Amino acid sequence: MSLWNWGELGRPTAQSLDTVSHKTAFSEFTEVCHGVNKGQGSLTDGPTLLALNRRAIQMTSFTDDEVLQIFEDLPNHLGCSPADLDDAEQAFGAVFPKIYRRLMLLDERRMLSIGWILPIGKLKDWKHDAEHLLTEDEHEFQLEPQHVVFAWYDIHSFYFFAADGSDDVPVYRFNYYSDDDDWLPVVESLSVREFLIQRIRSYLKLNFADL
Repeated sequence: MSLWNWGELGRPTAQSLDTVSHKTAFSEFTEVCHGVNKGQGSLTDGPTLLALNRRAIQMTSFTDDEVLQIFEDLPNHLGCSPADLDDAEQAFGAVFPKIYRRLMLLDERRMLSIGWILPIGKLKDWKHDAEHLLTEDEHEFQLEPQHVVFAWYDIHSFYFFAADGSDDVPVYRFNYYSDDDDWLPVVESLSVREFLIQRIRSYLKLNFADL
């Protein structure tokens, strides 16, 4: 069953929530924000801040499965083609993690708009860029054939996983901007599923800091 139905702007409405506690949290959070906008309370006002915090905590309590369901319920999906995904996997000689395949096939357009995530058709190019960067700066660490650079935070880091046919794998980050990590990759997340869902939470503004 769909958790949320989506209106014209592709955003949830309080009336469309199936779960009563989440419906109430969304409705009350919106009501408090509207009150502030109308001059009924202030973001520096103690009771208003307490109300916002309580509603926001409820709003950020969705499970990972619920977040995926919300994302799948968005209208107008536009995923990559199965052929493009097959070509990318053949180029790396491996099957990508199940959740990564699922989300890129479902809606590559939105995954790219989330930020950081790279297009399926350009994965080899981005890996080449990462390899060139590592070689040019004479880093000891080098990417291996099964490493897939699938995300890039262009200020300082690229992210990769090992495509070994597993359903889920860790995500590694290489910071090429500073030596904070001794120029070695570090584990960003123990799960590519967790990493992608966290990006989706930010896109849907389900993180506390995004509200």
